[in-house]
Amino acid sequence: MKKEKKKSNPEAEAISGTPWWPYALGIAMLVFFVFEIYQPALNGPFVFDDSYLPMLLPNGPAQPFSMWISGVRPLLMASFWANMQLTGVEPYAFKLVNLQIHLCAGALVWLWARKLIKRSFPDFTGDALSAFVAVIFLLHPLQTESVSYVASRSESLSGLLFLGALVTFLYHGEKAVGWLRTVCVLLLFGLAALTKEHTAVLPLLLLLTDYFFNPGFTLEGIKRNWRVYVPVAIGALVGVYGTFRLLRFDDSAGFRMKDFTWYQYLFTQCRSILNYIQLFVFPIGQNIDHNQAISFSLLDHGALLAMALLVVLTIGACIVRKRFPLAAYGFLVFLILLAPTSSVIPIKDTLVERRMYLPLIGLCFVLAQFLPMIRMPRVALVALLTALSAACGFATLARNQLWSSAIALWTDSAAKSPKKGRPAFQVAYAQYQAGNCAEAARGYAHVAELEKPDYRLYADWALAADCAGNLGEALDKLRLAQKIENSAHVHANIGMMLAKQGKSEEALEELDQAEKLNGRFAIVPFYKGNVFMQLNDYDKAIQAYNRALQLDPKNGAARQSIAMAERQKAQASAIKK
Repeated sequence: MKKEKKKSNPEAEAISGTPWWPYALGIAMLVFFVFEIYQPALNGPFVFDDSYLPMLLPNGPAQPFSMWISGVRPLLMASFWANMQLTGVEPYAFKLVNLQIHLCAGALVWLWARKLIKRSFPDFTGDALSAFVAVIFLLHPLQTESVSYVASRSESLSGLLFLGALVTFLYHGEKAVGWLRTVCVLLLFGLAALTKEHTAVLPLLLLLTDYFFNPGFTLEGIKRNWRVYVPVAIGALVGVYGTFRLLRFDDSAGFRMKDFTWYQYLFTQCRSILNYIQLFVFPIGQNIDHNQAISFSLLDHGALLAMALLVVLTIGACIVRKRFPLAAYGFLVFLILLAPTSSVIPIKDTLVERRMYLPLIGLCFVLAQFLPMIRMPRVALVALLTALSAACGFATLARNQLWSSAIALWTDSAAKSPKKGRPAFQVAYAQYQAGNCAEAARGYAHVAELEKPDYRLYADWALAADCAGNLGEALDKLRLAQKIENSAHVHANIGMMLAKQGKSEEALEELDQAEKLNGRFAIVPFYKGNVFMQLNDYDKAIQAYNRALQLDPKNGAARQSIAMAERQKAQASAIKK
């Protein structure tokens, strides 16, 4: 019997015959360009909510690992802890890790895109479009906030784990997903949820993907992959329940927000979703703090028109799903991934660019569907994709120039949101941090014109005025802050200002009041020690400094002040003798 001749596999032979080095060179060049584009932001400072991260809080670095992960998003906090242990508390090191996470996520986006796009374009076009989707994900200027802003590691790290779960699911072959792969998907999904809660939509994305592509517009793939869907759905429900429990006690998100109902947020988000699409297509008007008006009814600010347009686009995507599967799939992916932040759960900030970190991929799939419809030779297609990628890269580089300076970033935001107080406040705070105290004081005065002053505004304004040498103005602002919140902090600062004016007895009265309000506020006995030094009462000064050191053993200034007080005490004793 003749041996059966082996059937050749042209695709496999073509792949095996392709040299590897052009791909390696292309990847190396892409990584190099991504680093160069983000270099300005890597050298930038911590900004905005970064100051509330554990490593920047007083005594935060000294807290045990168990304390870091005891709150919400434990995996995110664990990543910050590991970052600090390896590199210290330098913004460059934290931003560099963010960028590395982003690059890894880009590789997973390429795997996702290639798996689906090659079904519609099995030739060179599919390879080019898959790479294009990954490159746009890496280079689009909308991604800068998720990468350049340290606190937004919640977006990139959860996105990386989310994509890992999705890609693990996608590459299961023609058969049903096995138990081992199911465990891997569940593990990655769980880690993503422990990083940020919005990843709970993974089951919806898996269902959509199975319906569209396994084998195509049937429920067969969904039925076959029940091993994944049952435990993942249970995990998602647990995650949603946990999220709603957290929102019950949050005053910046959830249904407890005053004067902002779920339907008003929905009306507003219909407009936000269209704004996100506009920023994807034309990234003009980017802003770290958008000032978007709230639609309190469907007739406010074009909410009705925006909702109608979204409904038409969604229905249209469902109708043309078989003719344009990538575009329909991509648009629905975009809506699913935006749903946790752009639906009916009110959030104080209604338009935030970092929320587009994963949804942006869906819009890339829409582009991948329609770009090849422009009839052109292969070289022209590559040139077009390269030009679009380069345009994104230049726009991202320009955006990252702003992220290199807190003053530049917030000045840009204040110019684009001139009626919003928060960007103006952050400009003033950045000026104070830079030592431009007079500018900072004028900036805080401008904030007071934009919104009703609160405790923090008066307290920070007072520090800026003191730094600028205006002690009278500083005391006035602290007295106004005290009327809003009678805290140990404000009494301690008033005591410090009075001591600078030589009013030692009044200063001690304020510091005594601060100590009554908070006996463990370490700065109070330190300030007391300074006042006692003014009075040449060295014994009481040493006692106060020792108390400050007892409350904060890492207070090097208190330790130095004790030594100085002991020297001056010894000198005074020698003079008396």
